[in-house]
Amino acid sequence: MSEKDLETQAYKLFLSGDLEGAEAHYREALQQKNNIELLINLGSVLCCNQRAKEAIQCFREALKLNPQHAEARTFLGIALLLSGDFGAGWREYEARIRSNQFKDFLNPLGKFAWTGGAIEGKTILVRSEQGAGDNIQFCRFLKKLKNDYKCKVVLHCRPDLKSLFESCQGIDQIISAEGETVENCAACVYLGSLPGIFQITQETIPGETPYLKPSEDREQKWNYYFNSLDIPQGKLKVGIANKGNPKNPLNRFRELPIKDLQTLLGLENCFFFGIQKDNQDFTEIKASNFIDLSGDLQDFDDTAAIIQNLDFVISVDTSVIHLAGALNKKGFLLLSRACDWRWMLERKDSLWYPSLTIFRQEKLFDWTRVLEEIREELFQKFKLT
Repeated sequence: MSEKDLETQAYKLFLSGDLEGAEAHYREALQQKNNIELLINLGSVLCCNQRAKEAIQCFREALKLNPQHAEARTFLGIALLLSGDFGAGWREYEARIRSNQFKDFLNPLGKFAWTGGAIEGKTILVRSEQGAGDNIQFCRFLKKLKNDYKCKVVLHCRPDLKSLFESCQGIDQIISAEGETVENCAACVYLGSLPGIFQITQETIPGETPYLKPSEDREQKWNYYFNSLDIPQGKLKVGIANKGNPKNPLNRFRELPIKDLQTLLGLENCFFFGIQKDNQDFTEIKASNFIDLSGDLQDFDDTAAIIQNLDFVISVDTSVIHLAGALNKKGFLLLSRACDWRWMLERKDSLWYPSLTIFRQEKLFDWTRVLEEIREELFQKFKLT
């Protein structure tokens, strides 16, 4: 089989969840041709299979061929962060700004990029990036930026986060449209660059929660709604979300299929709420202990106000679980084996969100053991079956 055919077959195997098969084909292709793309692809497969140290070696081998390769350096940063090496990880992660992989999530800064110099009394524009979960995770650093550097902080964020982020400390002004102007802007920085600039380690992550809260009007709206529900006394109110961002190539691995979601709904003494905007899976659920709120969500401010009224949240790796953590709401994270770097390896807790418990998948697409562990956890905590 040619190197190109091996690469094509490896990618198909990867998408099917056969990480070992994909790895074998990439390694065979590399025996025929040692190139950067094959090394990056192999490293990505190893990362998805939680073999971060081997992945790091692959990305470093790729950088020997081209030290300026943005994708190779970005993925090296991700693998280092996954392994827990935050110091080196943040440095390499900055290459994402030049990476094609991230071009859809980044807007040109327009002003000079801030790297940590003195800006006291000046205005800095912070651009949000990537998905809503990334923004919710990293907005905690705006308080440190404001307090430590004595500057005016203007945040550019996506419109569906603007109302929620009004509650985030450290922000002087929020804009959400490209046409909105920032007066006397002296510097710009990406939100995801702040932890690297601040040299954040596992020990120095700002862990105070909650650091977000819903607006008063949304809180009143959803408090009234939940108070009007006729839910039997003693039943726990549980929010669920079973999908990630469809634009994320790893979403196919993160998603909890509808059949598995139905298994969760069989938990006794629980009343469930679908709290993920525009989730069509919820329309297929006919259970008497389920209400679909996905069509009633205007933005994340609504989602936050709903979560405040729940006992806990069960979710795959998506913005909903980030929001639950930021609100200090108890949450169960159903984590794919191909996990994102922020959840690290083997941990049941989260350094970023103390209120979350992580349930890790052993094999891609197989949620059986994860669901069993959640049942056991609920039994231990609430005597639910």
